[in-house]
This record gives sequence, structure tokens and C-alpha cells, in this order.
Amino acid sequence: MGVLGSKQVGKDGVGKPKILNGITAVRLKAKSVTAAKNTTLKINMKGEIVNRVSNSSLETIDIKSFKGSEDLISIDFKDFLKNEFVLIEKDFRKTISTLDTSIYINKCIAINCSNDAIIPPWAYMLLVSKLEKIAKKIELGDLEYLEKKIFLENINTFDFSIYNKKKVIIKGCSDLNYVNSLYSEIIKKILPFADSIMYGEPCSTVPIFKKKK
Repeated sequence: MGVLGSKQVGKDGVGKPKILNGITAVRLKAKSVTAAKNTTLKINMKGEIVNRVSNSSLETIDIKSFKGSEDLISIDFKDFLKNEFVLIEKDFRKTISTLDTSIYINKCIAINCSNDAIIPPWAYMLLVSKLEKIAKKIELGDLEYLEKKIFLENINTFDFSIYNKKKVIIKGCSDLNYVNSLYSEIIKKILPFADSIMYGEPCSTVPIFKKKK
């Protein structure tokens, strides 16, 4: 006999129903079904296995959904410098005046200098003034800084009241270097609304907050 929780399942053919103690059951290919700690399995009247967690009223938030769809591009200031270190004002101004800006139209631009060259403030200002009217967004920093800034802006402008009196799971994410700062921001936004907040996946969560009744 196979085992499904505490119910015995007949072995008279895969998918072939058999009556056991008045309950219609279906033999499974696997010998057993092991539920995760926080998952509840049941059998409905059709003999189908149902995951109660996946069918519950839990709301799941994927932090990656706040990334946005903007096109990001970077400008390295060293490319405007003589020998990648020395800024010559006359040459720099000429380069900026003839710069092909078509590739920056409607883009989010990160402006940084990847080496230790000293860039005077007016040089950044001159470059930004050239791009400001065509770019969607300009930030001084690398691409990771720009991406994080967009993440946080999208979180801060989102209406979290849709999670009012809801049970919320914030999905885990480990492929972003700055993910902890995003979690810190998003938890502050959800706390005023959610009845409970968990972290992880629906089948394996860590409790974070539960509103007192």
C-alpha cells in the first residue's frame, strides 16, 4: 500500500480509483507525499491533492517587481580625460559640444568615474546639462547605484494600502547586492496595513510581524 498522510491508497493501477473505507482515492506514482512544515495537503471530493496554502488568501510580494522596465546606461568620465586621468577644459568642452546624444534618449544614465581621477564639479554639471533634456533620469554613481535608486523610488511611490488587513509573504531574493536595504524599505511600507507579514516562500516562511487584535 502507498501512504497519503494517514489514508491508505490502493495499488490497482496508476490513476485508477479504488474505494477504501468509503473514500475514493487515487494511487500516486510516488510512495508518499511529504508536506513542508507550513504546507497543508488535503484530498478533495474528486480525489485531487490540494495545497491549502497556495489556495489561501495569502498575498505574495516579489521584490523584483519593483525593478521597473527602464533602460539603464552608464557613462565613464575617464573616457573624456587625457590618458584617462587629466581633464583639459578646452578639449572636454569640445567633446561635450559634439557628443552624439542619440543613444541616451529616454535612458536612465549613471555617470561615474571608474578610476581615481579628480573631476571638478563643473565638469559633471556640464555633462548633465547636455543630457538632461533627453534623458529619463540621471544619477551620479555606477549602474548598481542607479538600479537601487529606481527600486527605492518605485517602492516609495507604490500604494501599499491594497494589502490592508491581508496576510503578506515577501519572497526571498538573493541575487541583488543591496537587497537588504530594499527589504528594510518595503517592510516599513507594509506594516501600517498588513495583518501579518512573513518572509520566504508559501511552503516555508519565517514570521516577521503579526498585528495584535
